[in-house]
Amino acid sequence: MRTGGHEIIILRRTNEDQVRRASKIGVDDPTLIEPYDESYLDGFADLPMNFLQTEFCNRFSGKDDPHLHITSYILAMSAIRDRSVALKVMFTHSLTGDATTWYNEFVRDYPEAPCREMFKRFIAHLGTKKPQPVSVGELVALKQGSDKPFINSIDWFTTMASKVTKCPLSHHVKISIILENANNEYKTFFNHGGVPLMFNIMLERIALYKITKS
Repeated sequence: MRTGGHEIIILRRTNEDQVRRASKIGVDDPTLIEPYDESYLDGFADLPMNFLQTEFCNRFSGKDDPHLHITSYILAMSAIRDRSVALKVMFTHSLTGDATTWYNEFVRDYPEAPCREMFKRFIAHLGTKKPQPVSVGELVALKQGSDKPFINSIDWFTTMASKVTKCPLSHHVKISIILENANNEYKTFFNHGGVPLMFNIMLERIALYKITKS
């Protein structure tokens, strides 16, 4: 019994220390600074971080419009269409609103670094920020869960993105119109008053829209 009580005290102190540390660095949710599951990185070791198309880098590097981050990443997906894990991670990152920041701070300056190292940098950075709708725990759960919600949502936006990629770069007006349509869809399905929605709510909105359209 004494051992069990000792373990409880240690656990309680650990939790209290974690809460204090989270409060000190401005993180409201202590789970964001918990050690993440290394198994989530399985399959990343051989995926270099220079897989992004040069065209994507040139056209979207420096964009700070939060309504463009999903569109930006989807336009780069054609380069890694056969990399299902990378597609899921890129899509999840776009939901946090950090896609452009993630690229600029953790990819651009380290083109030769392996994906595992870059992802660790991203997780460390995320732990010092305010909580996002998609937490580290959710990333792990989504990775370990079914791929179908990701694939369905990616397909939903890939249709819009494919229209842009088929446009000559000289057709700025047409591209702008398509991007605006994509932004409107983002506002409809992925945020409420500028605040990103939880992933399951996003899927419910998309499903409801498809039902009403059919």
